[in-house]
Amino acid sequence: MLHSCPQVSLNDHYGVVRGERFVRVLSGVEYAVECHTQGASLGVYQVPVAFQFKPEQADELFFIVRTVQVKVFDSVAEESSAKSPYEKQHLSYPISRDYGSYIPGIPLKQ
Repeated sequence: MLHSCPQVSLNDHYGVVRGERFVRVLSGVEYAVECHTQGASLGVYQVPVAFQFKPEQADELFFIVRTVQVKVFDSVAEESSAKSPYEKQHLSYPISRDYGSYIPGIPLKQ
C-alpha cells in the first residue's frame, strides 16, 4: 500500500506484500493477494496499492497502481440513501433566457 490505512490490510502466502521476498510468476499463472477490511466508523476509505513487476528479459521495473475503496455503512445509512438518480423537474411553462432579459415571476393568488 502506498500509505497506511488501518481499515485495509493486505496479505499473501509468501510475504511479498510485506516486502520480505520476491516471487517469480509465470505467464498465465495467478498470484493471490488477500484484502481484509474493517470499518471503525461510517464512511468511504480509499488506499492506493502499487504492484511492482520486472520482466525476466528486461532491466526496468514497471508498476500497476490500483485504488482499494471500502464503503462502510449501516442499516440507517442504507435506508436513508437515494433510491433513484436525481432528475431535474421540468416546468410546465417556458422560461425566456435571452441575454439581457429578465425571468418573469408567477403572480401570487390573492
